[in-house]
Amino acid sequence: MSLEEDTDALKVLEIIWKRATKTMDFKEIQSMLKVSRSSGILFDAARSGNTRFIVEVLRRYPDLMFEINEDGHTIFHIAVMHRNQGICNLLYEIGDGSRNNICRLTDKNKNNILHLVGKSSKEMATKMSGASLLMQRELLWFQV
Repeated sequence: MSLEEDTDALKVLEIIWKRATKTMDFKEIQSMLKVSRSSGILFDAARSGNTRFIVEVLRRYPDLMFEINEDGHTIFHIAVMHRNQGICNLLYEIGDGSRNNICRLTDKNKNNILHLVGKSSKEMATKMSGASLLMQRELLWFQV
């Protein structure tokens, strides 16, 4: 997507968002963003790495960062599992208290966000050839 298309998409999102916030209350917006919790707009944005959308939503409704899907994952857990670094970097901007709470959350399998980083790392290893390439990617990931 080019910068111009991205800007146009952001303008459309802003128009929709303004109209939704004028006509809906927080519960309705929350429901719209979650839809079925696993396939809601917010979780889809985290899965696809749409950082700008996540930033705009969290700027207006910061409590949505604590929403979990049926597997017990927040948008940050999903971003880690899909290696979307831009969304994961938002954890550093939200403050220590919220960041610590999100990092301590465990999913239905008792995995916290660090466990998911390790699991996604193993999956990447099977896709990549050579341990040195894996080590290089891991170093880049944690140099944030």
